[in-house]
Amino acid sequence: MTICTTFDLTSFENLKAPKLHDLSINFFKYPQADDIFNKVFYMEDNGKITALKILAWAVHRGFSMSNYLEFLIQTPGSSPKWHKFDSPIYASVNDLVSCKNIVRFNMISCHELHLEESVGARRGESWYTFPKSFQFNNELGHVIECLSRIRYFIGTPDGIFIGLEHTEEDMKESADEAKAAHFNGMEVVDFAEPIVVNIKIEIPQTDIVTKTLTLK
Repeated sequence: MTICTTFDLTSFENLKAPKLHDLSINFFKYPQADDIFNKVFYMEDNGKITALKILAWAVHRGFSMSNYLEFLIQTPGSSPKWHKFDSPIYASVNDLVSCKNIVRFNMISCHELHLEESVGARRGESWYTFPKSFQFNNELGHVIECLSRIRYFIGTPDGIFIGLEHTEEDMKESADEAKAAHFNGMEVVDFAEPIVVNIKIEIPQTDIVTKTLTLK
């Protein structure tokens, strides 16, 4: 399965994906791809039994600061929209009418993705962070690694995609870029000609006195 991080948020914005917008993400459970994609489900919507397809899922941070999943769904004759399932869905019309066989997805904990290995995330006891931003620190005199803000975290049939953003304007995606951004165009103020400093140390001359030792 493809797992990647990116600072290019265009695709997420085009999908109008729900935002996470935090420096860390608590462990959460997501549905197994084979359970939800390329399948037709049915739900009751506005007094009608409506077919739907799930195109993607996304982690959303709610007002209570807890994470939950929203799903990008497609229904007949309508544009895709993000939806939180508050009522059951079924694999067939007969199941819905019979009120049986509610679809329950197999959920996988995100710590099983091993994001620390696949995309260089930093793993805590129950959370992930992404130290993917770099900034030149004037006090230390070198580039430092910083946490990136997690803006989007979505799953599609093609894999899992994590949209990141820098928390400050001068942060860059690599240490070399951060160093170049700091030094490129900086003026060097130097002396026009080398300054030669001559140091002369005078050593005083002393007379030498020689005596002959006579033992009596």
